[in-house]
Amino acid sequence: MKRLLGVYCGVLLTLSASIFAHDDLQVRPETFKSLAQDFLQISNEVFDGQIQRQMEVFGRQGVDADLSWNLQLSSSYLDNDLDSSTRVNVSAGKTWTSELALAKPFSWGGQLSFSDGYTRSEKNPAALALYGGGANPAFENAQTLTYSQDFGRNFFGKVFRLKRIMADLSIVQKEIDLENIKQEALLQLYDIYLHVRLGKTLVELQEKALQRAQQRTDFIARRMRDGLAKRAEYLQAQMALSQQEEQLRLEQSALREHLKSLHTIMRRHLSPESFTVLSDVHFRLPIRPSEFPEKNYSYQKLMKQLDQAHNRGKMLAQQGWPDLKVSVSTKRNDYDAEGTTAFNEGTLSSARQEKIISFALNYPLGNEANRLDIAKTRLETAVLVADRDQLENQLRAEEQNFHQQISYTSKNIESSKRRVALGRDAVEEYNQLYRQGKTSLDAVLRADEDLIAAEKRHNDYLVQKKVLLGSLALIYGQSASFLLTEDDF
Repeated sequence: MKRLLGVYCGVLLTLSASIFAHDDLQVRPETFKSLAQDFLQISNEVFDGQIQRQMEVFGRQGVDADLSWNLQLSSSYLDNDLDSSTRVNVSAGKTWTSELALAKPFSWGGQLSFSDGYTRSEKNPAALALYGGGANPAFENAQTLTYSQDFGRNFFGKVFRLKRIMADLSIVQKEIDLENIKQEALLQLYDIYLHVRLGKTLVELQEKALQRAQQRTDFIARRMRDGLAKRAEYLQAQMALSQQEEQLRLEQSALREHLKSLHTIMRRHLSPESFTVLSDVHFRLPIRPSEFPEKNYSYQKLMKQLDQAHNRGKMLAQQGWPDLKVSVSTKRNDYDAEGTTAFNEGTLSSARQEKIISFALNYPLGNEANRLDIAKTRLETAVLVADRDQLENQLRAEEQNFHQQISYTSKNIESSKRRVALGRDAVEEYNQLYRQGKTSLDAVLRADEDLIAAEKRHNDYLVQKKVLLGSLALIYGQSASFLLTEDDF
């Protein structure tokens, strides 16, 4: 019993090993969706587009960083023993000064600042004896609160808001560029992918043609041995066989070239066995967006450039205004012989204070450089408007042209499909007639060549229509979603 159980287990292990070995030998099928997902992760163009977008995000964050808190710390030491026009230099002495300032700008063009200054003064004893004075050394602590508002160039933060809008537009432009890169890259990948499958299809069709030529040559060889066929017919059949062998090598070479292109952009080896051959399917037409050509990414990019030019013009016009600022500040201090007392009493709550209201105006007369920049921006805007109108007409013309080409290709697919069916029937019929001695070998060979040509042309049309549909989806701004939902046919 134990021996039978051991034999049974050995058989199971052998079967399992053979099954797993068979699974390991199977090649994972490659679909366009799986290739596209890997491709978007490794594409240099997509990566560069992502970097460009992130740089604009940093630029946008830099605009907001202008509103960050500012901290300033300064300290100085003065030892004055200079000569003076008077008998005694009243300014002689030693002074230690330290100041801490904190400022916060706001998006509405205002700024609030606070400063605290601490000073230790040690006067010249001779000056004190001659002119009198307070404690020596003496300590002062002063705190100042200031608010300033821009009523000119940056009127209530208008320049800042324009900077933020332009930074946001730059991000949107790079996002549009990135999406357009993905759309065009996927269409390029799709074209190569289809030609790989087309190459494999043509190889298999050529293998079938070679098989027919071999069967025909073997049949004529048997008839020649029986005295029913001439040697010239056998030689002609051998020539046709050699021609099909040459054509097969050409198709295999073309397939390797297409695979090489796919290897290059996918950065990995791909086996031709992992791709399926082409077949007739129902083609799906991309849905035309209600907002066309607004959904086209090239059109969107141009519109954002136009918006950017308009905002740049507003920015330049605003920068032509005078710089007008109004500030209000209050300062409170305490002077004492004790440093601790001066520090504790010299705060904003001190009874003694100094109030200042200031007005500052700065206006560059002439401002010729600003006017020239505004004129240049107007010209750039005019060029962008002309480009927009031209692009709109171009996209509408391309849409019409794609629809016409798709219509012509669809009719050619139906026509070539009928030719393939007729060609197969003709080859079978001519083979039967030749076996019966009712037609020549030339007629059989011509029928076979016509069938091969019809099969190749039919598959060419299938690929052409798929690429045309993808190109139409691209100008609609939906090639990525369209191609990734396409069923492999």
